[in-house]
Amino acid sequence: MGGVDRQGTSLSSRASFASGSDAFSATDTADNRRIYTGPSRTLFAESVPLDGNQGTVGRGVFRGPKFSKVDLSLIKRIPLNERMKFTVRADFFNLFNTVNLNTPVSDVFDPRFGISTAAGSARIIQFAGRFDF
Repeated sequence: MGGVDRQGTSLSSRASFASGSDAFSATDTADNRRIYTGPSRTLFAESVPLDGNQGTVGRGVFRGPKFSKVDLSLIKRIPLNERMKFTVRADFFNLFNTVNLNTPVSDVFDPRFGISTAAGSARIIQFAGRFDF
């Protein structure tokens, strides 16, 4: 926001919980639950107070989606004689090609609130050969 927030305090503004709700009471109602990884919009009050006070939602209250990644390296050293050897290597990053969604949009007034708009990299495989003499 370029240093200016909705409250005019130059601090990052936080929303307020709606009356009678807390961080773990509502379920999401998004059409696509695969990308809707944040809290439900119904948890929050309709507006951020413009009186300069921060909202009742603490910093870091909500966590992003789970992250799971398995990397694997396979190495085979082949001796050719006493002085020379050949090494073959295969590296697998994100071996099981797990989709790791980024942190969802956290601005309550953004229409994409609670939706992860990007994901981490897909599976990457690299091969290498090395000749030592």
